[in-house]
Amino acid sequence: MLSTIGSGGFGTVYRVKDKSNTISAVKRVIFELIEDNDKQKVYREVKSLVKVESEYVVQYINSWRETDCLYIQMEWCSESLSNILKLKALVFDRNLGEEPMDLYEYYISCEIFREILECVQYLHELNPQIIHMDLKPDNILITIHDKRVHFRTANKHTSGVGTQRYIAPEA
Repeated sequence: MLSTIGSGGFGTVYRVKDKSNTISAVKRVIFELIEDNDKQKVYREVKSLVKVESEYVVQYINSWRETDCLYIQMEWCSESLSNILKLKALVFDRNLGEEPMDLYEYYISCEIFREILECVQYLHELNPQIIHMDLKPDNILITIHDKRVHFRTANKHTSGVGTQRYIAPEA
């Protein structure tokens, strides 16, 4: 284990390096700390991850269970869109929202947005459809080469999910 990336509703995510020096992210879910219906959500997430093959979605590598923990190994993404947006003002030497974007900044922003839309379209076209439950800059992960979207899955839409600032008005 190299470092702890963060914690969420179902567990903690670690940045790890394997014997071949490949860096990946491993999510550790401790089953004794979550409700039975949440355990089913975790299993559904893993089943969905196995089926997803898109350049726009963080790639599933492996999963395994040890005692009362489930481990989910995923592709490592070094940045999130949230971090990029924080650095954007420094990189482009301007106050965000106060000055218009230059052509280069506009192109980069449009390309990131296009790839997010490609990802969402891909997930919605799967059978069964995968609905992103919390699409926000923190969950849009970026690699050096391309953009990936981290997602949580659901079998059906339920109310009360998502982050208030980023949720669709009709939800």
